[in-house]
Amino acid sequence: MRAIWTSFGDNLPGVVNRHFPTWEKCTEVHSALKELKPVTDAKDAFKADIKKAALDNLDANTTYLVKEKSSLEPLAGPGANFLKTVPFVRKAQADRIARVEAMKKMAGELVKLRAEQRRMLTLEVGYEYSHGFGDNMDRRTFNPLKKPSQQNAKRSHLG
Repeated sequence: MRAIWTSFGDNLPGVVNRHFPTWEKCTEVHSALKELKPVTDAKDAFKADIKKAALDNLDANTTYLVKEKSSLEPLAGPGANFLKTVPFVRKAQADRIARVEAMKKMAGELVKLRAEQRRMLTLEVGYEYSHGFGDNMDRRTFNPLKKPSQQNAKRSHLG
């Protein structure tokens, strides 16, 4: 099996992608296939790509935050008193302050929404039959990502 897969050389990752179910079955039988150089090289390249993308995002975020911070700082330095009297400068500063206040308000609302979401995830919405000891009914809480099984779902006291 190793000889077959190594015969693809550097094209192995592409062959694996095109025949993934076969690759999975072969690696279940012969796990050392995952240690072939083209496979480990592809894994390393993937990790490096992910790391580069993350670092690029961090750099872009840092640049954005530095720019935003400087735009929100009050006018200072030589000529600051004069600039503070210019109407469009005053309006721009007031607009920035209004945007910051709106962002603060949105952040507060988001905190409230997240708290409500956590509370909703604890709500008991029904029961599901389960095998075992006791009453054989497991309580189910709200989970928007998991639809209850239709066969085993029982109506709750909630409706």
